[in-house]
Amino acid sequence: SMLTFEDIPNDVNAIKNALILGPVSTGFMVWDDFYSYDGGCYEHQPGGPINHVVLIVGWDDNMCDGQGAWIVKNSWGAGWGDHGFFYCKYGAANIGNGVQRAVFRSSGNGSLTYDPSSINISIPQNSDTTTLLNLHNHGDGYLNYNVNIAVPVRHDSYGYRWNDSDSPDGPTYNWKDITGLAYPVYFSDLNNGNSGYKQLGFYFHFYGNQYNYIRMCTNGWASFINSTMVQWQNEHIPDVNMPNNLLAPFWDDLTLEHGGLVYFYTNLTDSAIITWQNVEDTNRVASYTFQMILIAPDTIVYQYSNMGPERLNQASIGIENRSGTVGLEVAFNEQYVHNGLATEINLGQSPSLSWLTIGNGYGILAANHDTSTTVSINTAQMPLGTYGADLKIYANDQDSLENDVPITLTVLDPGCRYLPGDINGNGIINAIDVMYAVNYMRGRGEPPDSCHCGNHGMLFVAGDVNNSCSFNGLDITNMVNYFKGVSELTPCQDCPPLR
Repeated sequence: SMLTFEDIPNDVNAIKNALILGPVSTGFMVWDDFYSYDGGCYEHQPGGPINHVVLIVGWDDNMCDGQGAWIVKNSWGAGWGDHGFFYCKYGAANIGNGVQRAVFRSSGNGSLTYDPSSINISIPQNSDTTTLLNLHNHGDGYLNYNVNIAVPVRHDSYGYRWNDSDSPDGPTYNWKDITGLAYPVYFSDLNNGNSGYKQLGFYFHFYGNQYNYIRMCTNGWASFINSTMVQWQNEHIPDVNMPNNLLAPFWDDLTLEHGGLVYFYTNLTDSAIITWQNVEDTNRVASYTFQMILIAPDTIVYQYSNMGPERLNQASIGIENRSGTVGLEVAFNEQYVHNGLATEINLGQSPSLSWLTIGNGYGILAANHDTSTTVSINTAQMPLGTYGADLKIYANDQDSLENDVPITLTVLDPGCRYLPGDINGNGIINAIDVMYAVNYMRGRGEPPDSCHCGNHGMLFVAGDVNNSCSFNGLDITNMVNYFKGVSELTPCQDCPPLR
C-alpha cells in the first residue's frame, strides 16, 4: 500500500535516481505545439505556468542531439503522440518542476540478474539481426528496471573519449614541472578562490566553441566560464548545476590556507599547464599534486604526481559542456587516481548509435519473474569496421543499481557469397568437391570462391569447413566426415557466407 509522496529536486541526476525506484509525476507546461506532437524530441523554452501533470517513466541521454530527454507518459490516451508517450528534452516546458515519487510499504526486495553479460555481433554490411537481453528478479519484492542505450564506456555523446596510462594503448605519464617557469596564481580567497581570466595566448576548442582564456579554482577544477564560481562540493559529471564548461582533474574540497600553490604556464602558442602543488583538503587529511595540460586544438591531459593517499575516493574527474548536459566522467568518488597516472581526453567523431535499437526497456518485475528486451542491430550503409555501445540497466536492487552490458559490433564485407563445402563452385556439395580439394592441394586448379576476410587476408572460403579461417588437409578430413554423417560444415566465423 502507498504510504506517502516524496518530493524530488528539479535535478536530472536526482530524478534519474528516483526513477530507479519507479515512475515519478511532474508538473509541465502545455504549449499549443504540444497538441500536435507525433514523435521525436519535444522541446520548448522554460517559462509559463504549470498547467498539466505527466508521468516520467524513463530517460534516454542520446535523444535531442545528445542533450537527453525524459520518456514521459501523457494522460491523453494511446492515440496521441507516440502511443500515448513522448520524449521531452531535459528542462523543456518546465518539466522537472514539482516532481514527486510515490512511496509504498515494502513487502520485500527485488534482486536483479541478467544475461548475457556482453553482446558480440558480427554481421555483413546492409543486414540486420536481433538478440535478447534477459532480466531476472530473484528477490522477494518488486524490481523496477530501466534499460537505456548509451555511448561506449569512456566516451561521451559529443565525441570526447578518455584513456589512461594504466591501459596498454594509453598515454605515457610525463610530469611537466613548471614551478621554475611560472608565477603562482593569486587567489583573494585561499579556501574557495577563483583566479578570474587567464589568457592562453591561443585558441582551444571545447565542445564546439573556441576559447583563448581560462579560469581556475582552488578546489581542483578549471572552467572557460564561471569567473566567480568556487564550488567545492563535487558532483557527478555532467550536471546542469554550476560550474559548467568544466575541466576537473581532481574536483574536491581543497584549500591553500595551510600552504600549497597553484601555478599557471602557457607557451602562448599551443599549450598551457595548470599545476596544483601540495594542495591540502580542508580536513587536512592529505595533500595532492596534480596538473592539467591543454594541447591545441582539443587535447586534455591530467597527470597525478603525489596524491594523498587519503581521500582519493572523494573527487570528480572529467569534463563537461557549457550547459552541463553533456560530459565525460572519468571517476566519481571512487578509488581511481594513483601516483604516476596520466589520463588523456581527446576528441573523435561523435559516436552514432543509430544502428542499435531496443524494445520496451522499462517496467516492473514481480518476485521470481523474468522478462526480455529485444536488441536490434541494422548495418545499413555502415562502413566496415568495429563499433561499440553500452546497454545501461538501472534497477532498485541496492547491489546492482547500475549495470553495463557492452555491445561490440563488427561490420563485415557483404561481398562474400559462397556455399561452405562447395569447393568447385558448381552450387552442389558432393564427393567431387573432395576430389577438387585434393587436386587443389596438389597445385592443380584455382579456388573459385575467395574473399578478403579481415585480418585473415584472402581466404579460400568455400574450402574452410572447420572454422579455422584457413584451408588445409584438416578441411578435407572434415568434408569426408561430413559425408559419413559425423561432422558439420562450419565456415570461418569472421567471413560468414551470404547464401
